[in-house]
Amino acid sequence: MSVKCFHNPEELQHLRNEWNTLASASGNPMLSFEWIDSCLRKLHPDARLNVLVVETQQGAICAIAPLVQVQRDHTIWLDAPGFNDLHEPVELIYQDKASLATLFDAIARLPYPVSLNRLWLNTSHDLPVSPLAVDSHGIWVSPGCRPSRYLDIQTDFDAFMASLSSRHRYDYNRALRRASKVGEIHHVVEKPDRDTLEAHLALAMRIEEKSWKGHGGSSLSKNSRLAAFFRTYLSHPDVLPDVRIFFLHLGEHVAAMQICIEYGGKLWLLKIGYDEAFQKCSPGLLLMMDVVRYSFESGHSGVEFLGSSEPWLSLWSKKEREYFNLTHYPFSLAGARAGATDSTRVFLRRLSRWVTSVKGSPTT
Repeated sequence: MSVKCFHNPEELQHLRNEWNTLASASGNPMLSFEWIDSCLRKLHPDARLNVLVVETQQGAICAIAPLVQVQRDHTIWLDAPGFNDLHEPVELIYQDKASLATLFDAIARLPYPVSLNRLWLNTSHDLPVSPLAVDSHGIWVSPGCRPSRYLDIQTDFDAFMASLSSRHRYDYNRALRRASKVGEIHHVVEKPDRDTLEAHLALAMRIEEKSWKGHGGSSLSKNSRLAAFFRTYLSHPDVLPDVRIFFLHLGEHVAAMQICIEYGGKLWLLKIGYDEAFQKCSPGLLLMMDVVRYSFESGHSGVEFLGSSEPWLSLWSKKEREYFNLTHYPFSLAGARAGATDSTRVFLRRLSRWVTSVKGSPTT
């Protein structure tokens, strides 16, 4: 196998078809060329790329590691495109364990520290390095990582509802009763085209702005870079037919929204939000139930909730998808500086926790 490294987004365009053929086997839309290309163009417009491409002896692409240079703590790092903005799982694109091993070897040879956070592998057995390992080029470490929730669909929706605990059914029915007092409950799923996408996105963004994300400054309305990414990705001709935007109407009010995509036989939840004025009605819960119902009725094999595993998602699933955080510190000046900075940060964090625990301990 041979490895090539591309540094310019335009150089990648001729790889689109082979890239998507290889990526589609994973069933993960965040590996598609359209997702990565949108990240590079809107979230890293001026960054230098280090996209590693492994080829077989016959010249066929068998593995890809899209990486982008970012500045962190006065050191150049290589990260998965868009991770620090989106915080969604990332995955290396590979055909088999042998091609992945070649890809990891190429990553380890890079002169900069590499961060692969929330790495999603086909199986945990594919990981070619130990959580803490030293190779001839540097050191691999694996800090902790939060999982996400997912739902496997193996029955029909009625059977799923019957499987819920009495407490969960009570919470859902209580939310329905409270919402019905506001107005007629109406769910809408939009399948936008190029003429209607912007209007649906604008409405979804207005709803998100009325949630805690708006108050905290993390909503799409207040993050122009992130909004540009979603507009670019969702409007791509190969992506748009699979976009689904869900709204919950309570009478004349639109109380909640979800931006989703159908990919690989699953429904993927990219953005959710609700108007906090209707918080007592649990609009997020009500819309999520309808989104799950839609996925059952559409014949999907599952729902990927993405984000982080939260207790409120246990109504729909207790299954958690585990990821790996992997960082490689090369034997170079940049690697040493990054390793020293991260070690100091970990030490100070643990020291702070120890001091807090000591202060909170009862005295004798």
